[in-house]
Amino acid sequence: LAMQIFLTHGRGIDQKEFSAVARDQLARYPGFLGIQWAPRVRADAREAWEKAEAASLGSVGRIRERARDGTDVAALTRPDYFPILLVEPYESNRHVVGSDAVASPLRPSFAAAETSGSLAMSGMLKLVYETGSNDGVVMVCPVSKSGGGSGSRAELSGFILGVFRVADLLAQPWTHVPGTSLDVMFIDESATRPDRRMLYCHRVNAGSQVPTEQEFRRTADRSVSLPVARRNWTIMY
Repeated sequence: LAMQIFLTHGRGIDQKEFSAVARDQLARYPGFLGIQWAPRVRADAREAWEKAEAASLGSVGRIRERARDGTDVAALTRPDYFPILLVEPYESNRHVVGSDAVASPLRPSFAAAETSGSLAMSGMLKLVYETGSNDGVVMVCPVSKSGGGSGSRAELSGFILGVFRVADLLAQPWTHVPGTSLDVMFIDESATRPDRRMLYCHRVNAGSQVPTEQEFRRTADRSVSLPVARRNWTIMY
């Protein structure tokens, strides 16, 4: 909410100002890889925007997207672009600057956030610009010029993205409570792909094999529903 208000009412916000506000939010909510700002750029304003932001766009020099072969290419023609412009932490997120956030599996999350005017969250996806463990979830928050939260297409000025690795976020309660004796599994009931349902599994015996969802359900004592930003999660333990 603080970032939404900041970007709604701020004018000419630069990387330094963005980082100062975002850094405070990251300290409050550990587990996030970063916070990003993706302003709306209409197709007829793309060329002018790219010239104005040339210093930030890297070697491609244009709003870009990730091709199937893993290379970065100029983004294909579409009515609107949402290139990532401001990021924090900068050094670990600078490689995503200039990439069109909509040209990704996040498209349904953007649509949900825009339609509702409120926070939406993606299902588990691969963070293509990350190395190592790259299963992540992205929170998407719409920002409108009026600040009224309606998120109507005419008023939409961009999206705030909160990016985190699933394991980094969901492992925290168990790593901060030594000696916990609970096996816990988080399931995304809203996932459309079976291989994207299991978000995280904590095992008391860390060296044991991670069970399937079906195996865990047979031994779980309780199941609790957890609505999270327009998605339905289940915690089993």
